[in-house]
Amino acid sequence: MSAETGYETESQEFLGASLRIQKPPDHCMVYDTSPSATIAAHDSDMRFVALNNVYPSYELSGSDLIVKTYQELNLQNVRKLFGDRDYDLEVEQEVDDGDGGREGGGDGGGRWSVSRNKRW
Repeated sequence: MSAETGYETESQEFLGASLRIQKPPDHCMVYDTSPSATIAAHDSDMRFVALNNVYPSYELSGSDLIVKTYQELNLQNVRKLFGDRDYDLEVEQEVDDGDGGREGGGDGGGRWSVSRNKRW
């Protein structure tokens, strides 16, 4: 996403980016080199991957992952970033109209079920 979006803060930019890609912030990762982006990403409930080529490592210690090059960023590392979160909790209502599938009967009640869809 571009930095020329008109938002006032980095946190707003990150949240705006998650809206544009239609993903919740906790499903997003931010890639940057600055310590201030680390704070903004975490304020937005996003994971942060720091590219360590501008600032010393101790200034990026709040990052979820620090890499020297993007080649170090692999699927295993990304899975570890999101491993502590439980995603895609879906609550669905199963409608049981009480007539065994026939029209016009039943009480309109229903049961609630919860399903977990893991994408990993």
